[in-house]
Amino acid sequence: FLDNTEFDTRIYASDVKINGESQDSWRTFRTNNFLDLDGIYGPINELIVLDEKVVALQDKATALVSVNPRVIVTDDTGTPTQLGTGDVLEDFDYLSTEIGTKHQWSVTKSNKAIYFFDITKRKLVKLSFSEGMSLLSDVKGLQTYFANNTTGDIVTGDNPVHFVSSGERFGISSTYDHRYDEMKMTFLNG
Repeated sequence: FLDNTEFDTRIYASDVKINGESQDSWRTFRTNNFLDLDGIYGPINELIVLDEKVVALQDKATALVSVNPRVIVTDDTGTPTQLGTGDVLEDFDYLSTEIGTKHQWSVTKSNKAIYFFDITKRKLVKLSFSEGMSLLSDVKGLQTYFANNTTGDIVTGDNPVHFVSSGERFGISSTYDHRYDEMKMTFLNG
């Protein structure tokens, strides 16, 4: 029997924060307050918020996580009533089971979209809730460039910040320049 203590597809939710409370509820994680994504798509490499929606990026998938969902219904008198389950993390839906990222540092966002690089497919991806998911590398004619230049240690390495034992860095990092409305991505391959 092996006791599994690592749950790399699990998202934990803290208690709800209340102003003026004596203890910080955001530091309290209850035992059963979690949501597991499908493990066949790899570990969760990044969680990011866009338009008050949480997106989970796994190696081979992109999921939308339902956080504190609410539904408004109207009764017979026309009075709106807000319904909820009481669960902070209720469910998730996959936006794609083919596109994801292994490089947590490749994920960045603008005011309207999330950008990341999928090393498995060699694609630069843009995710916008108004426009959907688009493969920028295909739209901008970069598919051959990425296929030819994203090989070697960058395929498995995801540490563009720290030097590895050989003194080299491997991985992808990105940022969004809000002043010039540009996404910038750096590929470190040794």
